[in-house]
Amino acid sequence: MGRIKSIPDLIDFTKTFLAKHTILNVLTKYCVFTSEYSLLVMRPYQIVATERILSRIEISHNYKKTGTLEAGGYIWHTTGRR
Repeated sequence: MGRIKSIPDLIDFTKTFLAKHTILNVLTKYCVFTSEYSLLVMRPYQIVATERILSRIEISHNYKKTGTLEAGGYIWHTTGRR
């Protein structure tokens, strides 16, 4: 996965975020509906964390390390309420 780069210009951000592949990924992979039919979208740092976890799983599987200490890692999750 590539390094995340800040896009300070709103026009550049819009071109990047609204690119077909980007918006499609956000809508299909990183959104869920609540029981009240509200659409929730993961925050950028949550998307990055998810991608890193999936990458780690894929690498572990490809190198046949699944279930070993070399494949290990941990997931730390917290939810804050204001």
